[in-house]
Amino acid sequence: MGNNTRVEDLNLTLGGSSYVGSNKLVGIYYGSNTAVTAKLRTSTVNVCNSSMPYTSSNNIYGIQFDGGGTLGTNTFSFNCVKGSTVNVFGNGSGLKRGMIVTNSNIVTLRDTNVYVAAPPTNSNFAGSYVGIETNDTSTGNNGAIQLRTTTIGTVQPTGVQTYTASDILQTTPANPTNPTYLASAGIQLGPGVDLVTKTAGGQGFSTYVYPTQLFYAVIGVLNVSGVTTTGGYLWPGSVPVNSGSGQAVVYPDQSTPSASYRVQQPIILSGMTVTGTTAPGSTHTTTVTVRRTPSGGSIASTSFTLSLTGSSTFASMYNASVNFAAGDLIHVLVTYDAGANATADLSVQLDCF
Repeated sequence: MGNNTRVEDLNLTLGGSSYVGSNKLVGIYYGSNTAVTAKLRTSTVNVCNSSMPYTSSNNIYGIQFDGGGTLGTNTFSFNCVKGSTVNVFGNGSGLKRGMIVTNSNIVTLRDTNVYVAAPPTNSNFAGSYVGIETNDTSTGNNGAIQLRTTTIGTVQPTGVQTYTASDILQTTPANPTNPTYLASAGIQLGPGVDLVTKTAGGQGFSTYVYPTQLFYAVIGVLNVSGVTTTGGYLWPGSVPVNSGSGQAVVYPDQSTPSASYRVQQPIILSGMTVTGTTAPGSTHTTTVTVRRTPSGGSIASTSFTLSLTGSSTFASMYNASVNFAAGDLIHVLVTYDAGANATADLSVQLDCF
């Protein structure tokens, strides 16, 4: 794409059903500041190397954004891609991307479909198949892509297949701590965005649609005097620590099976915050861990874990993601050291997309 250019109502194909050449294919390339000035409208981009041997290694990108740019309040109006479809069909190892941001571009798109598929020619190929990735390797890792009314889908591996796939993948920035509305680098999901397989490659991302939230709270001091228990599971909502003065501690819940929330439709756990009105105190720690029981499987801890230590009363985590399928169970486990741990009025918020 060149500056101030417009491509509209075209069907663009690179490769094809019998194509068996090149170790890199790029359907459309945005360089310089063309992500701001150039437009792709109501077009279809097909990039295909599915006939290459599964033992080959090659990279194929439907659209690559490799220029510069800055993020501003009017960025959403650029819409360098609108009303279009991007299809990538690959084989073999290497990177297969519907769209990829490889520089400090600020990309915006809407009303777009992105589909990346791996053909079932052989179960042994080990490529990486992603709908949209941000991987800005320039200083600052400021590349970003904003999506509205867009559908992104991939085909997930099954059985012995060794390739990896996710709808989105925020390789950089790798460690967002607290995403900022309309101003965060990386992947930003806006209104009407549909992730078909609800997968993010285990990485974090930002959303400026208010997330679905699960809230848990423990009312009172966790470490009740004279009680040796050091933790248990939380139920959604707010529950007092004990059932009354002088009575046995009943919360956090230590009964079996563990307290849980059943997932009705696939979701991505994308963020977590933990807050207490009173800190644990010097040398003491209170830890919150999200655990998952897959439908028909066994409970296990996820990457989402946060600790309040010493004088800290707040912690957050947005640099990872965990997929939950329909029928999975979400568990929130709280543990704390015995003794003079003073943590009180603990609240836990889980942000889901």
